[in-house]
Amino acid sequence: MKAAELKMALAIAQDYTIDLTQFQGGFDRLFGCGCPDFVPCEVPLGAVAKHLRWQCLFLNGSWDWEEYQNCRAIFLKRNWVTVSELSVMEFAETIRAMIEPKLLA
Repeated sequence: MKAAELKMALAIAQDYTIDLTQFQGGFDRLFGCGCPDFVPCEVPLGAVAKHLRWQCLFLNGSWDWEEYQNCRAIFLKRNWVTVSELSVMEFAETIRAMIEPKLLA
């Protein structure tokens, strides 16, 4: 995973107008991604955003930046998770379709 992809995933995770529950594919492949026996995988960008929101968001709405640094180390340094280019483009189209009607209203 590239740093730019992780930044994009974080921005998506922090935008609460985006409902990440609709992005089911790939999220389960990230279970145990911090374990030494984790099998490298390819997931959609939405799965990474959903993982970040799940791992790093406190119940009071603030972010656990220490946990984000742990996730960052897993995603960037260990190179266990890759995001396909197609999934980034598909995710961008989905987000645009969700936001455009709000902008036009």
